[in-house]
Amino acid sequence: NTVFWVVEKQEDLPLEFAIGSRALRVITVPEPPQDQRRAAGRYVVDLLARRRRAEAGEQASEAGRAQAAEALARSSYGMGVGEILAVGRMAADRGLPLSRLDEAARLYRVGVLDNPWATRAVRENILDGEAYLNGQVIGQPHAVRRTIEIFMRSAAGLTGAQSSSSPSRPRGTLFLSGPTGVGKTELAKGVAKMILGEDARPIRFDMSEFAEEHARDRLIGAPPGFVGHSAGGELT
Repeated sequence: NTVFWVVEKQEDLPLEFAIGSRALRVITVPEPPQDQRRAAGRYVVDLLARRRRAEAGEQASEAGRAQAAEALARSSYGMGVGEILAVGRMAADRGLPLSRLDEAARLYRVGVLDNPWATRAVRENILDGEAYLNGQVIGQPHAVRRTIEIFMRSAAGLTGAQSSSSPSRPRGTLFLSGPTGVGKTELAKGVAKMILGEDARPIRFDMSEFAEEHARDRLIGAPPGFVGHSAGGELT
């Protein structure tokens, strides 16, 4: 009889399963691509729309359904079809409208429904951020101004991250360069406190530890096809 062992990662199998036996084969099932996630999203949207029509008499337009399916497909990057269906069930149980399916996907992924970038507190901190950061970092008004501009675009959803196929794409990137003592580290600490609060402790990597070519695997993980790739590195 044929026996199937289903695991999340190949590393979860005993080593002797993958090598040294012609009777054993490892088959990797890839994550569904964008078109399959879009099809699953449309299936979920149609089910939810029919349910809303039956329960509340609401009729969703074709354009609204297509937009909701596309939003769900984008926000479900890295999920399987079964997980996308689970997102739909969660949205139905919580009574979320079609326009908030991306929030349902966030809730399923990280357990948080609301977008932290949309909160009043974060937006107010960003609006007051230039004065705050200039008080933390002396003599760098241009760097502070550029930093606040990036955060304003992030809070307003103008960075393009919301339209990316990956929800983990950064909302903004700051590359701080300059000699020792100009305020790079203090600016990073100030940004973390501005967004996360005074108790924020940003993660810091000493890049001198990653100077050797082989050390990059420690930061971003092993290359595809090598053992440990799926486990990632310290950064990923």
